[in-house]
Amino acid sequence: MTTLCSTPETTYLKHIQFVLSNIKTEKDESNLAKIAFIIAAAISSKFNQFVDQEQIVQLLMQKTQNKRPVSYLDIKQVFNSLGFSVDAIKSDNKDILNELSQYIFITQDSHNNYIANIASSDSKLYFIYGKFGQDAIICSLNRSLFLRNFTNNKFLILND
Repeated sequence: MTTLCSTPETTYLKHIQFVLSNIKTEKDESNLAKIAFIIAAAISSKFNQFVDQEQIVQLLMQKTQNKRPVSYLDIKQVFNSLGFSVDAIKSDNKDILNELSQYIFITQDSHNNYIANIASSDSKLYFIYGKFGQDAIICSLNRSLFLRNFTNNKFLILND
């Protein structure tokens, strides 16, 4: 159920497998389902709890009416509907971005794909791209590469 872009450190691979085991997944291949999987992975990583992807899909459908792309505001409202709090931050300050990389967050890559940072080490960040077929796409990126080139500098950070 895991496709890796690169080889993660062993302790992080175990954490990622635990995170994924806490998500009840659906066979849905829609863009909403992929975004819902990303949201579920962030919740599972942050709070170590079981998450139902289908419930998140339904909330996203209500927000977008299945007529427009998912926005950061939609995702924030879904988190709030599920009882979780998130902070929205936009910054291109490298010091702030470095500090944010310690948290579980959702952002977009340079191609506007939503991704969730679900773990970090001193040198790497571990992202979930979503679920495609039976595989979850997980990428580990060098922290400095991410901060320089990979984000649109908008973040939804999960609060405790």
